[in-house]
Amino acid sequence: MINNVIAGGQVFLHKVRMFSQVFLQMLYISLFLGLLAGIWINYTQISKVDWWGFLSYRKAVIAMSFDRSVGSFGMLDKVTLIDAKFKNRTWTNIDPYKVIRMNVFQNADRQGISFLKNVFWYVAIGTLSVFALIFVFWAKFGSNIKSEKKKDGSGELLNAKQVRRRLYRMRKASDFKIGILPLVKDMETQHILVTGATGSGKTNLIHNLLPQIEAKRHPVIVMDQTGEMISKYYDPKRGDIIFNPFDSRSKSWDFWADCGQAEEQKKFAKILMSFNRKQSGGGADKFWELAGTDVLTSILEYANINNLAIEDVAFMACYAGVSDLKNKLKMSKAAPHLSEDSKQTAASVVSVMATGAEPLTYLRRSSPNGSFSLKEHFANIDKGSDAWLFLATKPSSRELTLPLLSCITELALSRLVDSGINRNRRVWTVLDELPALGRLPALSFLMSEGRKYGASVIAGMQSINQLFENYGERAGSTIFGQFATCFFFKVTEPAISKMITSRCGTETLVRNQKNTSFGANSLRDGVSYSEHLQRKNLVEANDIAQLSVGECFVLLPEPEVAVSKIKAPEAKIENKNQGFAESTLDDCFRKMLDARPVKCRGRKEDQGDVGTREGGCKEAFSKGEKKLIKTENIKGLTQQKIVQSPKGVKNLQYKDSDKGEASKECEEAEYINV
Repeated sequence: MINNVIAGGQVFLHKVRMFSQVFLQMLYISLFLGLLAGIWINYTQISKVDWWGFLSYRKAVIAMSFDRSVGSFGMLDKVTLIDAKFKNRTWTNIDPYKVIRMNVFQNADRQGISFLKNVFWYVAIGTLSVFALIFVFWAKFGSNIKSEKKKDGSGELLNAKQVRRRLYRMRKASDFKIGILPLVKDMETQHILVTGATGSGKTNLIHNLLPQIEAKRHPVIVMDQTGEMISKYYDPKRGDIIFNPFDSRSKSWDFWADCGQAEEQKKFAKILMSFNRKQSGGGADKFWELAGTDVLTSILEYANINNLAIEDVAFMACYAGVSDLKNKLKMSKAAPHLSEDSKQTAASVVSVMATGAEPLTYLRRSSPNGSFSLKEHFANIDKGSDAWLFLATKPSSRELTLPLLSCITELALSRLVDSGINRNRRVWTVLDELPALGRLPALSFLMSEGRKYGASVIAGMQSINQLFENYGERAGSTIFGQFATCFFFKVTEPAISKMITSRCGTETLVRNQKNTSFGANSLRDGVSYSEHLQRKNLVEANDIAQLSVGECFVLLPEPEVAVSKIKAPEAKIENKNQGFAESTLDDCFRKMLDARPVKCRGRKEDQGDVGTREGGCKEAFSKGEKKLIKTENIKGLTQQKIVQSPKGVKNLQYKDSDKGEASKECEEAEYINV
């Protein structure tokens, strides 16, 4: 208790002494400066006052007051004579009463009193003003000593207005904006990342950019997994292309135009087969994937050499038996995997390959909407085309079509690089939910060197961990680091938050620590301050986790505006198309293909027979026998003919139905076995 009293008393008395010291110093300084100010303001009036007359009048007043005071004690009346002076005239031994009665001295006194009053008020106002200014200044100074300060060169978190003001001042503001926040000029080819939890505002931010890209007439490749992009941006008048095997507006993909080379075929097979491992959680033995890739690559090479249609490739990959494949691929890289010495292994390899190659069954040679190839598409871009390519699917069929879309995306990225260096070109690739496409080997190269090819990637993902799952930690980190402009929405994963905070950088704070000393002698009392440097993250994990919908932290590739926090405005874009238009052509066409004779894989005694996928081995008929299949209607189109050839269904030709009326039935189609 006593110690507490001593300590409290020492501190209190120390504060009192410090306050009195500071207060008196403030008062002295204020009075001095106030007096100087009052005199300086009234300096011109000094010469107008007759100071000798004023002093003589005041002296007379004092003398009369003195005489009256003496008389009040009963002493004899006494008159104190004084000397008086007015300008150049002097009176000696004059009665004070006469001085007071003289007009010249009265006027001098009034002028002097008026001058002194003015000086007093100016001094008082000046003193109070100076006192207040000193008080505020010292209080602010003391507050700054206690507060944290950022060291020069330290990071700084800005808002949208500050970023805009600085970029315009530096003349580095881009035409592309998110609300009032401009991006950095000519930095779109260093790519844009949008990441955050579901519903945090990622797609809305992309919708803020796409209308601006459209207004600049830049070509775009869009991965659309919901139909939302097609509904808002698809414009057939612009020459836009939809690829979705289940959409009636889709064009067919000219497979052989883009995969005519062995390198392209191997790349296609590798990506297609990798989806097996992805869908199984990545735990499958890679041998089966690699072996399946070899077999599928060999099938594609065989089909290319023998001028087979893509439908024949699909049936060969998905339904041909081991012995059939062995005979056709005996001189290829697939031969060791189909050896009779390990029939069980061969059967497993073919099974894995058939499962992975199933998306090929959704490809067709021709379409009533025509066909497209990436080679032709990029050639048109070089000629000035601003057409958009929509690689689309719907949520219910993602597992079926995403492998195909991933392959086409990979080939598109490679084709862009192959089209040559052109720094003035802008080809945007919008990959919302990028991890859904699996591993794209061309992406790493495009991210690091795509600037000189005019590539601009906008990638969206829910978690950066998804990137690491597909590409591994090193390659994933490399790709993550290549995004110069990043929008980080709400994230609750601690590991990802830590990565983002590290990317946002740090700030260095200067803190002044107060040290108070006191002792028995007041001379030992004192206060001292010492500076301490502290580093902290510019953006903390809690800041990221507490972001509201639409709020995000923005990283820009310009040091002066590196990190900012904004709220993306809601993008209100009306739907002008159907997101998905179901294809009736697909139903008819696939039923014709499903009925196509295939080799029976059933009992040993049935091998070599020919049956239909619908009927199976029970309805097998002798080799070479023909069967008629009647298909369902095709809306708006009529099956013209199916030309019989030694390689099966080879040529499919379509023609418009008369006057656009409801379609006729497909003609009876004649099929033979391969």
